[in-house]
Amino acid sequence: MKNYLICYYILQQCLFETLEDDIAQLLSKMSPESTDDGTPADPKTYQRWYKVIDSDNMNDDEIKNKIAHRLELTAYEVPKTIELLQNTDISYYIYQARERAEEFLSENNIKEE
Repeated sequence: MKNYLICYYILQQCLFETLEDDIAQLLSKMSPESTDDGTPADPKTYQRWYKVIDSDNMNDDEIKNKIAHRLELTAYEVPKTIELLQNTDISYYIYQARERAEEFLSENNIKEE
């Protein structure tokens, strides 16, 4: 669950940078606030994203490249976001995403799988 949330929060920050409509649509499907357990209302969305990264065993470059690759496999048109992930140092976004994921899990009393 934590890795899923990290992807979500990184993409959320990318939305603020790129303002791409398709990222907004994806984030609405990914929203952890849709259900009580933090998973999105659409189980397929969770399945597609929860194993994209392994934040405990990947460095920041690996994380952003894995997320960019996953986006390339979707039907969403997000070239600005993919470019941002591939060509920009987003270490601070990743750090914030880790913090926010831990916070969300703690606040919602969700145990890690």
